Amino acid sequence: PDTYDEMLVMAKKLKDKGHPVGFSLGRAIGDANQSHYPMLWAFGGKECEKDGKTVAINSPETAKVVDYRRKLHQVGETSDILAWDDSSNNRAFLAEAISVTGNAASIYWAAKKNAPHLRAVTNHALWPKGPAGRFGYSSAISLGIFKFCKVQKEAKELLTWLMQPKQYSAWMGIGEGMMAGLLNYYEDDPVWQKDPKVEMMRSIPKYVRMPGYPGPPSRQSSEAMVKYVVVNMFARAVKGTSTEETIKIAEEELKRIYAKA
Repeated sequence: PDTYDEMLVMAKKLKDKGHPVGFSLGRAIGDANQSHYPMLWAFGGKECEKDGKTVAINSPETAKVVDYRRKLHQVGETSDILAWDDSSNNRAFLAEAISVTGNAASIYWAAKKNAPHLRAVTNHALWPKGPAGRFGYSSAISLGIFKFCKVQKEAKELLTWLMQPKQYSAWMGIGEGMMAGLLNYYEDDPVWQKDPKVEMMRSIPKYVRMPGYPGPPSRQSSEAMVKYVVVNMFARAVKGTSTEETIKIAEEELKRIYAKA
């Protein structure tokens, strides 16, 4: 589906046929956050303003996306997503208990060995568009050198070598869609032509935003993410808390966190 409205229609049809969708609302530091931050942003919601200090979660846009998430669960989703960790949706998909989920390409990779019949009919897509556009989420992985390292020069040379196209391209290729380049240069890398089912992942970086958006990434936005403030806001709505109340709770939690800025 290209839009969240289309995803709602698709989810209902799939569940009606016995193949529900499933997006984690449990303690899944990767999958729960990567599924719900883009949804929040796509509807125009945000946890804070551009200044990275002013909490802005309580808005009509957030109310709309909370209502949407509740409806998605009601019409098209499996019931156990509230208890999922980062491996739960992988297992559910490979067991054919769900038909659609938010995950890295690791399910596709695992299916090569564990469920080749599923791999043949599995594909990937960008997160849908909402009223405010299309967004994505990614985990940032960094390489660094400890100050106590006794071979600083050599370590820096190694990092420089690893980041050169020849090595970086090979690294992306081994990942089979798990990793992507942070430079536009890598969008046309030959590695994406090896498998048409991961080709779309080359364009993911252009849509990626980090927790705290539209503000800058910060200690506060990271704390909110690891404490599942946004995820829990949606989870409460799915469990029956009113839209107004669950947003109010999230707002109070964010104000305590951002007060430390």
